[in-house]
Amino acid sequence: MPTPTLTSTQSLRFRPASPQALRVAQCNVGKISPAHTALLELCWADQIDIVLIQEPWIGYRDKMQINTHPGYNSYVPVDFWNSRDTRPRVMTYTRKSLRIRIQQQRPSPSRDILWVKAGDLTIINIYRPPGEPINHTTTTLLDYQPPEGTLIAGDLNARHPSWEPGSSSRNRGDDIAEWAEGYNLKFIGEAGAPTHTHGHTLDLTFSNIPFAEAYISAHLHPGADHQAIIIIIPINKSQEQWCQSSHPIVSDSALLRLADLVQMGIPALPTLGDIPTPAEIDSLATQLVSLLSTAIQAVGKRRTNQGSRAPWWTEECSEAHRAVIEARRQQAQEPGLAVPPPILEEQKAFLTTVRKAKRAYWAAKVEEAGTNQNLYQILSWRKSGLAVKAPPLLVDGQAINNSYDKAQALRKAILERFDAADDLPGNPFTVPMVIRRLIPWQHTVSIEEVRQATLTKATTPGIDGITTKLLQSIWGLIATPVQKLFQACVQTGYFPRTFRKAEVVMIQKLGKTDFSKT
Repeated sequence: MPTPTLTSTQSLRFRPASPQALRVAQCNVGKISPAHTALLELCWADQIDIVLIQEPWIGYRDKMQINTHPGYNSYVPVDFWNSRDTRPRVMTYTRKSLRIRIQQQRPSPSRDILWVKAGDLTIINIYRPPGEPINHTTTTLLDYQPPEGTLIAGDLNARHPSWEPGSSSRNRGDDIAEWAEGYNLKFIGEAGAPTHTHGHTLDLTFSNIPFAEAYISAHLHPGADHQAIIIIIPINKSQEQWCQSSHPIVSDSALLRLADLVQMGIPALPTLGDIPTPAEIDSLATQLVSLLSTAIQAVGKRRTNQGSRAPWWTEECSEAHRAVIEARRQQAQEPGLAVPPPILEEQKAFLTTVRKAKRAYWAAKVEEAGTNQNLYQILSWRKSGLAVKAPPLLVDGQAINNSYDKAQALRKAILERFDAADDLPGNPFTVPMVIRRLIPWQHTVSIEEVRQATLTKATTPGIDGITTKLLQSIWGLIATPVQKLFQACVQTGYFPRTFRKAEVVMIQKLGKTDFSKT
């Protein structure tokens, strides 16, 4: 049977997604850096939520390098590579403004498969290299038991009549088809529509999600050998979650409004007795924090990490891409078109334009560096690590995926590492007791001492999000209740419960090993 060719109807096909749908794009960019970066910008402009890339451009000679985009978070399947044989062959990007919680998973070690959990959905990005009938990637896939709500997409380089009618099975296509049928995974792409310039359906999408569909998208073509595919996944409203920063930001212009609200709430704060009790101290501390937090919530604005377009993408890049799309449309309409068709000059020009635009942008950044801060940022390019999201944590051979379980593992490793065997030998109470000497202690704390302890250091805000800058702006209003709280604590030796909380965050230093992952 003759090899199917791309029709003009398929090449121009475009379907807008509904608001309650997850938009996923998948494409093999053939390790071409400008095609890789162009695909990310095209997906950003088209409001694609998740991008699955096979054969991404990966640097490994001087240091580990990846292509990034300011609008997407990056995920890689492995933590280290230093050669062609160890570099990752898939990458997944998720839109920073996405309302669904994303968590990477690693049920099996592989540089060719990347699992992410998007809310209740499991999205698998896979690449199977051609010319390997027996391949580790295929074996790993066939051993995997996909749960409900699974999407599998990627370049499998396998052929089977179920997705390419009239074709014989190759590269374990029959095994893949049987495995997919066994787990109720339907091929949701366009059967018989070629996804490669050689005319075969090699990029496959399987899913057990009701009403999920996939189709070739001409307007996202990045200038590589493979077509770009858009996948639409219906989602429930309950799966959406706002990914906002923990605390609102109060601008300088809103400080007066903040002071007015705090002043209105000060008279309602509880008073302390001559000999404060722990309950009274807790009540004052809790209501004081609540007053400040409520006022900040009222006047502040939440800062959402929406991301942005690629700053190096120019109008010349857009024009060159439009020329490629038009040339491909005209080429598809030519009668008797050879397979594979000749590479278009417009496609070569587009990749060259993208490469030059990106290089010119960063060269201008270097030339315009006129401050120490600019120079520091440029020097940090050389030392900075990979801009990827934190992978699963491996503890005692077990992969820990979500943040809560990671925190519990950290608590257990730090607080539960000692047992009775670590106790000091003997009975420490048999040591002769020495009369305790008391240091003279004043129970009176001045407002100036409280101010020095509270406002003189630009400390990081705690869980309540109240910064030193905000306290400075309203100090004249809260100085007296804060002073009374300090004095009560000193007088009774009691520390309020509301302040007995802390957040632990692992921050990797530039150019240093991230020991939190070891």
